[in-house]
Amino acid sequence: MLVFLKENSYSITKMIINQVGMTIFGTVLAFATSMNQTLFLATSLFSIAFYLTLLYSMTWELGAKDKIRVDSGRMTQKPLLGMKLSAIANAPNIILVFLLFVGFVFGSKSIGIAKAWAGTLYFITNQVLRLWMGMYLGTINYLLPKIQTVVNDQVITTADIYSFLNPVFFLLAILPSVLVCAAAYYFGLKGIRLSSYFKAKTN
Repeated sequence: MLVFLKENSYSITKMIINQVGMTIFGTVLAFATSMNQTLFLATSLFSIAFYLTLLYSMTWELGAKDKIRVDSGRMTQKPLLGMKLSAIANAPNIILVFLLFVGFVFGSKSIGIAKAWAGTLYFITNQVLRLWMGMYLGTINYLLPKIQTVVNDQVITTADIYSFLNPVFFLLAILPSVLVCAAAYYFGLKGIRLSSYFKAKTN
């Protein structure tokens, strides 16, 4: 495992850097559009698409480089390498989502546990995730159940961040990057270009 991490540390680090960059980008857009739900969702979807495109491009290039080594007999095929690299790069996300689930289960009043430490853990982890995975924020908020509160005689509708769907959606948000990297590396390894495929379809 240590050898694997050492050999692929650059690619893993680059994936994490891509997430950090897109998180900042997505969070800035989220703050700018949070008062308009349609724009909030649209900018989130754009940020997600941009993020996945970056991952696809870098992982495809990695697969294409490995194809040269495989064809020359200097390397054996590892078709699942893209998925493994992405899974490792997503380790911080996985750990945070796990803590979010722990906080929800042990801090939930609905199942009769409601430990104070768990409620605090859930709140803090939720806030960290919303910053760390900022490009998904608008989409998750749009999908979450809504609650209404009255402030200064005005009814304000907000996403229910204490819904069980909140940790579920954050868990599901990890999957697109893993699946995209898995497909991108495999396509690069096989010399398959999506642009050529769509061009052929158009012709």
